[in-house]
Amino acid sequence: MLRGRGAEWYLPQTSIKFWPCCRWIHYALTAFEFLVRTHRLQAEEIERIELDSFPMIPYPCFYSNQDPPNLVAAGFSFAHAAAMVVLRVPAGPEWFSASSMSGAAARAIRGKVVVGDDERGYDPANWGLEKNELKVPSRARVYARGTLFEASSDYALGDAWDDAQAYGEHDVVEKFRRLAASAAPGSGAWSAQLDRIVDQILHIEDLPDVRQLTEMLGAPA
Repeated sequence: MLRGRGAEWYLPQTSIKFWPCCRWIHYALTAFEFLVRTHRLQAEEIERIELDSFPMIPYPCFYSNQDPPNLVAAGFSFAHAAAMVVLRVPAGPEWFSASSMSGAAARAIRGKVVVGDDERGYDPANWGLEKNELKVPSRARVYARGTLFEASSDYALGDAWDDAQAYGEHDVVEKFRRLAASAAPGSGAWSAQLDRIVDQILHIEDLPDVRQLTEMLGAPA
């Protein structure tokens, strides 16, 4: 418990959760999003999606490709997350709108998703423990345009480990703006306030009194 005390710090290892779904899903989704983005795959081109991940995920709801009956079920559905990525739905509250949950486009994609096991996950040597990391070996395969597109990922987007997919300050700021904007949709005053909040946080070492920040965090009436 005392190893590295005063020398090893855990805050730099904090992972950022970019998608509004269970973290178990993020590893295969990272590989899948890479394929969709790199090959500019469109929903109408996709015939089948195979997502393989940790073989000991315990809950059956992860594997269903049916319409999620509620927000909680949607957050634990590989198929729903894949559909949102394919349809380019911004990560945030829009994942749980009526059209996202039960619309025809989302339903069609979910019906093409099959979730399986990545056999590498059975071996603890692949879990990253020796480096004090967390690895979840995962794969994505997409059948589209008469071609098989395939990618794998041991990490999730947003992980702080050296070998994980890189993300930057811009990605974190955009996530903050997208989520915080929902507190006062369409408000120009709130949008301007968000600019000030971002600037204050990025220069927080210059802040003489934390109350200057906390007083800015309330959305306008």
